[in-house]
Amino acid sequence: VEDELKKFYEDNKESYKSEISYDLAIKELALKSSNSTLQEQQEHYEKFRSDYKFEDGKLKSFEEAKEQIQMDLDESFTKKDALTLYLKLKKGEESFDKNVVYENRKLPFSSENIERIKEVKKDEIVKPFFENGKFYIVKVSNINQATTLPYEDAKVFAKDDFTKELKAKKLDELANAELNDFKATNSIKISRANSSLLAGLTAQENAEFVNQLLFSTAKTNIVKVGSKAVIYKINSSKLADFNKENSELIKGEIKQIQESDLNSNLLKKLENSFTIKTSIQIKE
Repeated sequence: VEDELKKFYEDNKESYKSEISYDLAIKELALKSSNSTLQEQQEHYEKFRSDYKFEDGKLKSFEEAKEQIQMDLDESFTKKDALTLYLKLKKGEESFDKNVVYENRKLPFSSENIERIKEVKKDEIVKPFFENGKFYIVKVSNINQATTLPYEDAKVFAKDDFTKELKAKKLDELANAELNDFKATNSIKISRANSSLLAGLTAQENAEFVNQLLFSTAKTNIVKVGSKAVIYKINSSKLADFNKENSELIKGEIKQIQESDLNSNLLKKLENSFTIKTSIQIKE
């Protein structure tokens, strides 16, 4: 089994990659008190009162927003020091607090600030951003690109995929064997508008089975839904009787067929008149 697993890995090793990771140098600056006066807080509130709301959108009074106002003033006050520190770090006049390595999915910042980190190039410093009660200044020292994982590191993932593949092959073998000696265990009527739930299938799997069945031209066949297989034989088929309940469904299907035929005929006409090429435009 180990030899088979190794062969599976060799055949599929490009599917097993390490995550992109980032070498970061980080400087933190704790929030400082602005020692704002009551008048400064009230003036700030009058200028930015629309920023202070409850979850339902109702505006907060000055007293209700006072604590947040104080924090915002402290943040604004500390930001000046953070920008000064940022310039000193760029000039090499200050040192970063720590050097860390984070995989892409483990970057410990908000999605907005993670995007800012990803936008800069190697050795560039991100402007100060505020998060979790402090300012962060981050330098991207290196960007480690994804590489193919060695067998031992990829073994757990490869084993899971290999097991799924073996199960899928076994399912195909069993289903094909059953198809050759088909014996129905259930007989039901199926239509797009009304279909009984087959035993062993979830509602979603049942809907997928019905959808594949109605588009199939085979009288007897196998339909795979997820990790399951349904073997069927069509005893008889007919167009549904028209009535008010299914009229909209029928109209929708007729419209889809008409649009498909129209597009197909138009494409054939264009092919006879013009040379059709594919154009791909990439914007950065």
